[in-house]
Order: sequence, then structure tokens, then C-alpha cells
Amino acid sequence: MKQFSLLRQQLSETVTEIGDWKFIETNHSKEREKTRTGLSFSDIRSIYGRIHKKLNGLRIGDYMFTSKEYNFSIVTHIDPTKRQVRILTILPFGKHSPKPGTQKILMEENIISID
Repeated sequence: MKQFSLLRQQLSETVTEIGDWKFIETNHSKEREKTRTGLSFSDIRSIYGRIHKKLNGLRIGDYMFTSKEYNFSIVTHIDPTKRQVRILTILPFGKHSPKPGTQKILMEENIISID
């Protein structure tokens, strides 16, 4: 039974490739994406592209990538040896508090605010 549920979990994952990295969305993260962001596939792919630019030099572990532009965060598990980014969850607008030990990374650089 355990093997069947693991196989079912793997079949329900969506994989997006950017460069030589695989971005793996779990069922949980896909549901959170729908309920918490309302973004299109092209928006999500653009966000994955921003994360991809930040992967150089990261070690295996959990990371939270925050977007000030979109005002939400994506919690990931990164494994550079497998070239994989597993999307664990998407935190709601304005809530950017991951589990203790999760490293935080801002997606955008050089943001200019004009009031």
C-alpha cells in the first residue's frame, strides 16, 4: 500500500524544466497556487525563472523565495545534486513566516519605489 501511495504522489506532481533544473510542484503546492495567487502559468513560469537565477551556490535545504512584486512567498526544498527545486507550498499574501531554519531569499533585486 505504501508503494502505491508513493507512486500516486509522484504521478500527481507537475515538472517544469528551466535550464538543467527541474521545478517539481506537488499536489499541495498546486492547490495553494490556485487558492492563494490566481496567477497564470506564464506568471508562475516567470517566477520560477527568477528563482532559477538565485540557485547558484545554494546547498541542499529549505528556502523561502519572496516576491515583493507579487506579495507572496514560495517555500522550496532545493537539491543541487539532483538539480531539483521541489515546491513545498505557497504562503498567502502578506504571510512570510516559514518554519524555523528555512533560509529566506528575495526574488527581485534593485526594486525602486516611487511614491
